[in-house]
Amino acid sequence: MTSPAHPSFSSLESPIAKTWKQNAVHTAIFEFFWGAGMPFCFPFAVLPLYFVALGRSRVFLQSVLVIIALLGVLQIWSGRWSHGARRHMRISLLWMLNGGVWLLYGLLAFALLDRLGPTFLAALLAASLMLGSLAFYLANPAYYELLVDNIPLPRRGAMAAIRILANGTAALLAVPLASFLMQAVPTPENFHWRFAIGGVLMMGGSVWFFAFFRDAAVSTAAETPPPAPLSTVRRLLRCPPFRRFLIGHMVLASAQSLAPLLVAAAKDRLQFPPNEMEHFVLFFFLGIAILGPLIAWLADRIGFRRVAVLNSTLLALAFLAAAWILFRPSGHGPTLLGAYGIYGASILLGTVVLSHFGSELIPEVRPSFFFATAVVLAGPCSLLAAPLAGAIVDTGNAFAYPLVFAGGAILALMAALVFGRWVPEPRSPYCIRPERTPATPDTPRSCT
Repeated sequence: MTSPAHPSFSSLESPIAKTWKQNAVHTAIFEFFWGAGMPFCFPFAVLPLYFVALGRSRVFLQSVLVIIALLGVLQIWSGRWSHGARRHMRISLLWMLNGGVWLLYGLLAFALLDRLGPTFLAALLAASLMLGSLAFYLANPAYYELLVDNIPLPRRGAMAAIRILANGTAALLAVPLASFLMQAVPTPENFHWRFAIGGVLMMGGSVWFFAFFRDAAVSTAAETPPPAPLSTVRRLLRCPPFRRFLIGHMVLASAQSLAPLLVAAAKDRLQFPPNEMEHFVLFFFLGIAILGPLIAWLADRIGFRRVAVLNSTLLALAFLAAAWILFRPSGHGPTLLGAYGIYGASILLGTVVLSHFGSELIPEVRPSFFFATAVVLAGPCSLLAAPLAGAIVDTGNAFAYPLVFAGGAILALMAALVFGRWVPEPRSPYCIRPERTPATPDTPRSCT
């Protein structure tokens, strides 16, 4: 027996259509709070600085970051959290837990800093972040599925643009305060202030989302039993359109993993002073706030497949510009900053494509499974590409950075080619869901 039609393809007269504007406002408020919290609590930016301040070894730091990244495989089980009448409550509680660990740790560090010591503090934070990461990975795909289910098809791009604008703008407003704390408060208390403030912001946004978001699609979502995660992944892997999309996403993720070397290039080749390195954080969120909403808004007019093509092409152009200016004897710092801003937008737009395009390409499979499967299977590509690029740079060759960024541009262009040439377009010119052929019991109709 085949799966029912996905509830996100509702007509504009449905309860979903009547509540989406209010939900858009409440989701934007949630994203604003979380965006404001990210400069204070983003693990991969804050943890290296904090553990160094506590005197922890690089082995300890890398081990914690690798474990947090490996926990991402748990996203495949997020689809069970996105199912049923109480999914909105479960997702909200997971978001609260993710923000709450930062707040709780910051308060404990303030109260017990002298008693605990740096070794115990570092271990406590590592354990807390593993718990918070577990909550994040279970919540994230389920959260995007909840949004997709509650947005009419012709309004998805607008909704994504609103969310990205709120997130990026809040982060831009919060970056100066985070920088001020680092300069005005002694170490490590400045980090504890950051963690507590970021935790309060994320908890506040989660409480707002829990209190005001209305899941109009909940009755449809509760009709069928929750799908089995691993069998759903196998269904996806048997689906040719998904496999083609996955290849493009893997190649794009490999290209994106090279972007942090833009920061290293600014320091090594262009001799950026330490106080100017913060500009990369600013441009990261500036790219999200400016490019992200504009391109997401275009999705309602050109479709999410073309957004994927555009996103990959812009990243390729950014890498080409970086390779060119580093190939020359004297580089150009603003070009690297601009390229990093495009990278920031590319990361968030890639998430939007994953969460929205999957529900159109293979509507019989829940969006959370499409999202999680693509993210998890693309992870090894990033884990291979990033160290390889680092090894090339570590050779000290004068052309190492241009070579790496030229490679990133080629990868991004390859992703654009896959998305544009081999991934099918599920929308008609009028954004109406196409007809589908019958399916076998274990294969989505979109894959036959």
